[in-house]
Amino acid sequence: MAILNRGKIPTFDTIRGGKRYQSFVDITACSMNILDLIEDWRVEEGLTCSDHNGVVFHIKLEKSKGIGIIRTTRKYNSKKANWQEFNGKLNQLLRDKNITISEIANIDNIEEIEVTTQKITEILTIACKHSMPIKKSRETLTVPWWSEKLAEMKQEVARRKRRIRCAAPARRSKVVSEYLEKKAEYEAEATKAQIDSWKDFCGKQDREGMWEGIYRVIGRTSRREEDLPLGKMERFWTRRLC
Repeated sequence: MAILNRGKIPTFDTIRGGKRYQSFVDITACSMNILDLIEDWRVEEGLTCSDHNGVVFHIKLEKSKGIGIIRTTRKYNSKKANWQEFNGKLNQLLRDKNITISEIANIDNIEEIEVTTQKITEILTIACKHSMPIKKSRETLTVPWWSEKLAEMKQEVARRKRRIRCAAPARRSKVVSEYLEKKAEYEAEATKAQIDSWKDFCGKQDREGMWEGIYRVIGRTSRREEDLPLGKMERFWTRRLC
């Protein structure tokens, strides 16, 4: 098994008896078979109001997450790219990193391949950021019981929690008390919203039953689509590396 934990933010963070307790007790592990499919592991302090901070990571799967959502792996909007700036920045970075045809031809071990691949990836990323805008996503995924009120309450709880770090010893007990109070209010409101939403769902009486609705959603879900390589870029790298 491989450990995915990275960074210095504790996964467990709570206040008990006016004292703060922190720990890295939560461990995320995976088999070596899927290690290369997982990326961007991190701890999110504002994700939940639990004693345990949220753990977030991405798994690269060919599955759609919603109804009729066309998913793409393209990050930058190449239709609005300034290719002259891209080419100039790319050539500059290749010279700075000493990435040449002769250097690539002299690679004779796996470690050098990995290092060179990482350098080229970083160079392409910087060149893209310099010459083209980031592609905006219109994908929105929400839960039926979530609301603006809950979002504001959640942000307030996160703010109160962050204040504990900077609070003076004389004010710490008051700051902790205010945080716990806001946390309890948010959790009660969230629980009430979930229960009300579930009751509303169960109370619906229409021609379509629960399972018919689920199968209808599955039938309308689109598969993830990969963008094809840009012909211009493909020819560019073929000429450069061959």
